[in-house]
Amino acid sequence: MPRGTTGTIRSSHKKTRTPKNRKKRPSGPPVGIDELMRAAESALHVQDPLQAISLCTVALLRKDVQDTVAVSLLEKRAEAKVSVADQEGARQDYTQALERLQSIWKTPDRVAAEETHITLEQLEQKASLELYIGQLSEGIDALQRYKNGIEDLRISLERRQANLSVDFGTEDETMSEDENQEEAERSTDSEITLTEIRKQLAAAYCSAAELFLTDLCFEESAEQDCESYLSQALTLLEEADGEPFVDALQTASSLRLSQQRGLEAVEYALRAFAKIKAGCQALTTLVGLREAEEPSVSATELLELESVQRLPGFEFRCQTAKLLLECSGVLQDAGNEDTRAEICIMAAIDVLGSLLAENDEVVEIWLLVGDAFAATQPPTVDAAIHHWERALAMLATVKTSIEQEAFEADDNEEDELQKQLEEVTCQMEDLGTKIEEMKAIREGNEEMET
Repeated sequence: MPRGTTGTIRSSHKKTRTPKNRKKRPSGPPVGIDELMRAAESALHVQDPLQAISLCTVALLRKDVQDTVAVSLLEKRAEAKVSVADQEGARQDYTQALERLQSIWKTPDRVAAEETHITLEQLEQKASLELYIGQLSEGIDALQRYKNGIEDLRISLERRQANLSVDFGTEDETMSEDENQEEAERSTDSEITLTEIRKQLAAAYCSAAELFLTDLCFEESAEQDCESYLSQALTLLEEADGEPFVDALQTASSLRLSQQRGLEAVEYALRAFAKIKAGCQALTTLVGLREAEEPSVSATELLELESVQRLPGFEFRCQTAKLLLECSGVLQDAGNEDTRAEICIMAAIDVLGSLLAENDEVVEIWLLVGDAFAATQPPTVDAAIHHWERALAMLATVKTSIEQEAFEADDNEEDELQKQLEEVTCQMEDLGTKIEEMKAIREGNEEMET
């Protein structure tokens, strides 16, 4: 028999050597579900959605995962999937989360909200899931999800308002000062919660209304249904200023523009901007699109920190800027000397500046800033050219990237990449024309000065 081989292991050998390539088992305890969840939250915080998806998936495969924890894990995984453009995967996760949440209840329908075993927090969580699913759905399916969410929030709002009215002003003389203070703090927390629910309810009404401006615009009663949902959103007011929430004002502006009721659209758009003005202007000052009203930029930032933190999301503000620019065009086309046209343009610049402060790698924002400066009367030529040229350079980079992808792509991907390439090329040509026209204006201005 060749050296180094044996037929059988001799009974006298009491030990065997472990092969070098065999992995040792971890000596420590297995990672707990709570740790996995915290790690997933951390991954989302640092914008690592793929890691968050992986961690949530590992946790969900554990046999000891409880339903309440599974709901949270599915929500986090859905959020991560949205960030990587996996809309269908996110929709499935939110749907599973809703099913797991309902499985906790004895009676999973909405009537069960009146039973004591279902908390208001659970009802509000269900509403949020319904609304998330609605955002990832289309047409009638989306509308039904919004209706479900609206009804859940409406029930919760009514019950919380009733609870607060019973507790309000019932200071007990038999309670100590500290106990009364704690009760007052709970009342304040309840009022904050009520404000958040009203805000979420207003946004839900707006989402339903916007469906009738998009997916369901050809429905027989589209305009009436849109008006109905919008009017309900506008009746929900913020206690701070007695105005509707910014979502409702912006949706109203969008609807009035579609109805060719431009002057009303302008009014709503400016009211919406007034609610986010302080935060937008603070950020716009930081990126240099407006002069600081305070001697110290850092001081301005600190003063407006709370306003900045309350700003709506990136996409919402981008839409705000577009509406303001469209409203300025409506006023300019009317041919009168309405000063609100210039106010709308400067407001749009403030909103766009806040977006540049948040993310200066979005081509569309640079394009829109250039459009805004070009729309001023007279045009702010140098600023328009500067922002358009930056957008053109960014588009050139995008074009090169698409060309490289197309070179390496298979037949199935090539057609889609070719369409993208054509769109980018068309954008670059249009932008080049606008830059040349603005440069011609600058040359004309220089000739007049000389």
